[in-house]
Amino acid sequence: MGQIGCSYAVEQVLDRAETHGIAACAIRSSNHCGALALYAMQALPHDMIALFTTHSMPIMAPWGGAERLIGNNPLAIAIPATQERPIVHDGAFSAAAYGKIRYYHQKGWDLPAGWAFDKDGRPALDTAAALEGLLAPIGDSKGAALGMIMGLFAALLSGGAYGTELDAGDGHARASEDSQFAMAIKIDAFTDINEFKARVDTAIRQIHACRLAPGELEFLQSEAYARDGIPLNGVTLADLAMTADKLGADVGAFNWLQPA
Repeated sequence: MGQIGCSYAVEQVLDRAETHGIAACAIRSSNHCGALALYAMQALPHDMIALFTTHSMPIMAPWGGAERLIGNNPLAIAIPATQERPIVHDGAFSAAAYGKIRYYHQKGWDLPAGWAFDKDGRPALDTAAALEGLLAPIGDSKGAALGMIMGLFAALLSGGAYGTELDAGDGHARASEDSQFAMAIKIDAFTDINEFKARVDTAIRQIHACRLAPGELEFLQSEAYARDGIPLNGVTLADLAMTADKLGADVGAFNWLQPA
Protein backbone atom coordinates (compact mmCIF):
# COMPACT_ATOMS: atom_id res chain seq x y z
CA MET A 1 0.00 0.00 0.00
CA GLY A 2 1.26 3.46 -0.93
CA GLN A 3 0.46 4.89 2.49
CA ILE A 4 2.75 2.39 4.23
CA GLY A 5 5.69 2.74 1.84
CA CYS A 6 5.48 6.52 1.68
CA SER A 7 5.22 6.97 5.45
CA TYR A 8 8.29 4.77 5.85
CA ALA A 9 10.15 6.75 3.16
CA VAL A 10 9.46 10.05 4.90
CA GLU A 11 10.68 8.59 8.20
CA GLN A 12 13.94 7.68 6.46
CA VAL A 13 14.56 11.12 4.94
CA LEU A 14 13.74 12.82 8.25
CA ASP A 15 16.26 10.58 10.03
CA ARG A 16 18.99 11.27 7.46
CA ALA A 17 18.26 15.00 7.28
CA GLU A 18 18.80 15.18 11.03
CA THR A 19 22.41 14.16 10.38
CA HIS A 20 23.12 15.62 6.95
CA GLY A 21 20.87 18.70 6.83
CA ILE A 22 19.02 17.60 3.70
CA ALA A 23 17.92 14.20 2.42
CA ALA A 24 15.76 12.82 -0.37
CA CYS A 25 14.53 9.49 -1.61
CA ALA A 26 12.54 8.09 -4.50
CA ILE A 27 9.95 5.32 -4.08
CA ARG A 28 8.97 2.75 -6.70
CA SER A 29 6.76 -0.36 -6.81
CA SER A 30 4.25 1.68 -4.83
CA ASN A 31 0.52 2.29 -5.15
CA HIS A 32 -1.90 5.19 -4.65
CA CYS A 33 -0.82 7.00 -1.47
CA GLY A 34 -3.72 9.37 -0.76
CA ALA A 35 -3.37 13.00 0.37
CA LEU A 36 0.25 14.13 0.06
CA ALA A 37 0.03 16.83 2.74
CA LEU A 38 0.03 14.11 5.41
CA TYR A 39 3.54 13.03 4.38
CA ALA A 40 4.93 16.55 4.14
CA MET A 41 3.45 17.41 7.55
CA GLN A 42 5.42 14.58 9.18
CA ALA A 43 8.38 16.97 9.05
CA LEU A 44 6.76 19.74 11.08
CA PRO A 45 7.39 18.32 14.60
CA HIS A 46 11.06 17.97 13.62
CA ASP A 47 11.45 21.64 12.64
CA MET A 48 12.03 20.60 9.05
CA ILE A 49 10.60 21.50 5.67
CA ALA A 50 9.34 18.62 3.55
CA LEU A 51 8.47 18.27 -0.11
CA PHE A 52 6.55 15.30 -1.45
CA THR A 53 5.32 14.47 -4.93
CA THR A 54 3.84 11.50 -6.75
CA HIS A 55 3.29 10.34 -10.28
CA SER A 56 -0.34 9.83 -11.31
CA MET A 57 -2.16 8.43 -14.31
CA PRO A 58 -1.80 10.60 -17.44
CA ILE A 59 -4.91 12.78 -17.50
CA MET A 60 -3.57 16.02 -19.03
CA ALA A 61 -2.15 16.84 -22.44
CA PRO A 62 0.93 18.90 -23.26
CA TRP A 63 -0.32 22.46 -23.71
CA GLY A 64 -1.94 22.66 -27.13
CA GLY A 65 -2.18 18.86 -27.45
CA ALA A 66 -5.13 16.47 -27.17
CA GLU A 67 -3.65 13.24 -25.78
CA ARG A 68 -3.41 11.96 -22.23
CA LEU A 69 0.35 12.03 -21.75
CA ILE A 70 0.93 13.93 -18.48
CA GLY A 71 -0.31 13.29 -14.95
CA ASN A 72 -1.60 16.16 -12.85
CA ASN A 73 1.10 14.98 -10.41
CA PRO A 74 0.59 16.93 -7.16
CA LEU A 75 3.19 18.59 -4.98
CA ALA A 76 2.95 18.95 -1.20
CA ILE A 77 5.15 21.25 0.89
CA ALA A 78 5.03 21.84 4.65
CA ILE A 79 6.89 24.69 6.40
CA PRO A 80 6.79 25.08 10.20
CA ALA A 81 5.86 28.24 12.08
CA THR A 82 5.95 29.13 15.77
CA GLN A 83 2.68 30.73 16.89
CA GLU A 84 0.72 30.49 13.66
CA ARG A 85 -0.49 27.37 11.88
CA PRO A 86 2.20 25.94 9.57
CA ILE A 87 2.23 26.73 5.87
CA VAL A 88 1.00 23.60 4.11
CA HIS A 89 0.38 23.33 0.37
CA ASP A 90 -0.98 20.22 -1.33
CA GLY A 91 -2.16 20.64 -4.88
CA ALA A 92 -2.11 19.00 -8.27
CA PHE A 93 -1.24 20.92 -11.42
CA SER A 94 -4.69 20.58 -12.94
CA ALA A 95 -7.33 23.27 -12.59
CA ALA A 96 -9.63 20.79 -10.81
CA ALA A 97 -9.25 17.35 -9.28
CA TYR A 98 -10.56 14.39 -11.28
CA GLY A 99 -12.73 13.52 -8.30
CA LYS A 100 -14.45 16.91 -8.56
CA ILE A 101 -15.32 16.19 -12.19
CA ARG A 102 -16.93 12.91 -11.07
CA TYR A 103 -18.73 14.71 -8.24
CA TYR A 104 -20.21 17.27 -10.65
CA HIS A 105 -21.18 14.38 -12.94
CA GLN A 106 -23.00 12.64 -10.09
CA LYS A 107 -24.82 15.87 -9.27
CA GLY A 108 -25.74 16.54 -12.91
CA TRP A 109 -24.03 19.93 -12.83
CA ASP A 110 -22.13 21.63 -15.64
CA LEU A 111 -18.45 22.31 -15.01
CA PRO A 112 -17.03 25.79 -14.47
CA ALA A 113 -15.12 27.12 -17.47
CA GLY A 114 -11.43 26.26 -17.53
CA TRP A 115 -11.63 22.93 -15.71
CA ALA A 116 -11.49 20.44 -18.58
CA PHE A 117 -11.26 19.67 -22.28
CA ASP A 118 -13.04 17.05 -24.35
CA LYS A 119 -11.09 14.27 -26.10
CA ASP A 120 -10.30 16.59 -29.00
CA GLY A 121 -8.82 19.28 -26.78
CA ARG A 122 -11.79 21.66 -26.91
CA PRO A 123 -13.00 23.36 -23.71
CA ALA A 124 -15.69 21.23 -22.06
CA LEU A 125 -18.44 22.14 -19.63
CA ASP A 126 -20.23 18.79 -19.97
CA THR A 127 -18.99 16.33 -17.35
CA ALA A 128 -19.37 13.25 -19.57
CA ALA A 129 -17.18 14.86 -22.25
CA ALA A 130 -14.66 15.87 -19.58
CA LEU A 131 -14.48 12.36 -18.12
CA GLU A 132 -13.64 11.03 -21.58
CA GLY A 133 -11.31 13.92 -22.24
CA LEU A 134 -8.61 15.85 -20.40
CA LEU A 135 -8.12 17.88 -17.27
CA ALA A 136 -7.01 21.45 -17.93
CA PRO A 137 -3.68 22.43 -16.35
CA ILE A 138 -3.42 25.43 -14.04
CA GLY A 139 -1.65 28.34 -15.67
CA ASP A 140 -1.95 26.79 -19.15
CA SER A 141 1.52 25.73 -20.38
CA LYS A 142 3.11 26.33 -16.95
CA GLY A 143 0.85 23.83 -15.18
CA ALA A 144 1.40 21.21 -17.88
CA ALA A 145 5.18 21.67 -17.60
CA LEU A 146 5.19 21.49 -13.79
CA GLY A 147 3.00 18.39 -13.86
CA MET A 148 5.46 16.74 -16.23
CA ILE A 149 8.43 17.73 -14.03
CA MET A 150 6.84 16.30 -10.87
CA GLY A 151 6.26 13.04 -12.75
CA LEU A 152 9.90 12.93 -13.82
CA PHE A 153 11.05 13.45 -10.22
CA ALA A 154 8.84 10.65 -8.93
CA ALA A 155 9.09 8.12 -11.76
CA LEU A 156 12.47 8.53 -13.41
CA LEU A 157 14.56 8.94 -10.27
CA SER A 158 12.97 5.78 -8.84
CA GLY A 159 13.14 3.82 -12.10
CA GLY A 160 9.36 3.47 -12.02
CA ALA A 161 6.73 3.69 -14.75
CA TYR A 162 6.20 7.10 -16.35
CA GLY A 163 3.29 8.55 -18.30
CA THR A 164 1.52 6.02 -20.49
CA GLU A 165 3.68 3.23 -19.00
CA LEU A 166 1.49 3.56 -15.90
CA ASP A 167 -1.80 3.14 -17.79
CA ALA A 168 -3.34 -0.32 -17.51
CA GLY A 169 -5.66 0.50 -20.40
CA ASP A 170 -8.82 0.38 -18.29
CA GLY A 171 -8.68 3.82 -16.71
CA HIS A 172 -6.61 2.58 -13.77
CA ALA A 173 -2.91 2.56 -13.00
CA ARG A 174 -1.00 -0.70 -13.21
CA ALA A 175 -0.77 -2.23 -9.75
CA SER A 176 2.52 -1.58 -7.92
CA GLU A 177 3.72 0.83 -10.62
CA ASP A 178 3.17 4.15 -8.80
CA SER A 179 6.20 6.19 -7.81
CA GLN A 180 6.84 8.98 -5.32
CA PHE A 181 9.60 11.38 -4.28
CA ALA A 182 10.28 12.80 -0.81
CA MET A 183 12.70 15.43 0.48
CA ALA A 184 13.38 16.80 3.97
CA ILE A 185 15.34 19.95 4.83
CA LYS A 186 16.62 20.59 8.34
CA ILE A 187 16.13 24.31 8.78
CA ASP A 188 18.84 24.92 11.36
CA ALA A 189 21.40 23.43 8.97
CA PHE A 190 20.82 26.64 6.98
CA THR A 191 19.73 29.30 9.46
CA ASP A 192 18.62 29.81 13.05
CA ILE A 193 15.43 27.81 13.53
CA ASN A 194 13.76 30.28 15.89
CA GLU A 195 14.43 33.24 13.62
CA PHE A 196 13.19 31.28 10.60
CA LYS A 197 9.92 30.23 12.25
CA ALA A 198 9.34 33.75 13.58
CA ARG A 199 9.71 35.10 10.05
CA VAL A 200 7.25 32.47 8.80
CA ASP A 201 4.83 33.75 11.46
CA THR A 202 5.30 37.27 10.08
CA ALA A 203 4.66 36.09 6.52
CA ILE A 204 1.45 34.33 7.62
CA ARG A 205 0.24 37.41 9.50
CA GLN A 206 0.77 39.50 6.39
CA ILE A 207 -1.64 37.16 4.59
CA HIS A 208 -4.14 37.44 7.45
CA ALA A 209 -3.91 41.23 7.27
CA CYS A 210 -4.76 41.30 3.57
CA ARG A 211 -8.12 42.98 2.92
CA LEU A 212 -9.68 39.75 1.59
CA ALA A 213 -8.41 37.68 4.55
CA PRO A 214 -9.89 34.29 3.56
CA GLY A 215 -8.30 32.37 6.44
CA GLU A 216 -6.89 28.84 6.26
CA LEU A 217 -9.77 27.23 4.38
CA GLU A 218 -8.33 23.70 4.33
CA PHE A 219 -7.62 23.70 8.08
CA LEU A 220 -11.06 25.15 8.83
CA GLN A 221 -12.79 22.63 6.56
CA SER A 222 -10.84 19.76 8.17
CA GLU A 223 -11.96 20.93 11.61
CA ALA A 224 -15.58 21.18 10.42
CA TYR A 225 -15.45 17.65 8.94
CA ALA A 226 -13.99 16.25 12.17
CA ARG A 227 -16.74 17.96 14.16
CA ASP A 228 -19.76 17.49 11.86
CA GLY A 229 -18.81 14.56 9.61
CA ILE A 230 -18.03 14.45 5.89
CA PRO A 231 -21.03 15.11 3.63
CA LEU A 232 -21.52 12.35 1.03
CA ASN A 233 -23.98 12.23 -1.85
CA GLY A 234 -26.28 9.34 -2.70
CA VAL A 235 -24.06 7.91 -5.44
CA THR A 236 -21.05 7.72 -3.11
CA LEU A 237 -23.13 6.18 -0.33
CA ALA A 238 -24.52 3.57 -2.75
CA ASP A 239 -20.98 2.69 -3.89
CA LEU A 240 -19.84 2.28 -0.28
CA ALA A 241 -22.86 0.10 0.50
CA MET A 242 -22.15 -2.07 -2.57
CA THR A 243 -18.50 -2.50 -1.56
CA ALA A 244 -19.49 -3.36 2.01
CA ASP A 245 -21.95 -5.93 0.67
CA LYS A 246 -19.25 -7.54 -1.51
CA LEU A 247 -16.98 -7.79 1.53
CA GLY A 248 -19.73 -9.35 3.61
CA ALA A 249 -19.97 -6.42 6.01
CA ASP A 250 -23.23 -5.83 7.85
CA VAL A 251 -24.36 -2.63 6.13
CA GLY A 252 -27.32 -2.36 8.47
CA ALA A 253 -24.92 -1.63 11.33
CA PHE A 254 -23.79 1.57 9.61
CA ASN A 255 -26.63 4.03 9.17
CA TRP A 256 -24.37 6.39 7.25
CA LEU A 257 -23.93 3.74 4.53
CA GLN A 258 -27.63 3.74 3.72
CA PRO A 259 -28.16 5.57 0.39
CA ALA A 260 -30.73 8.36 0.46
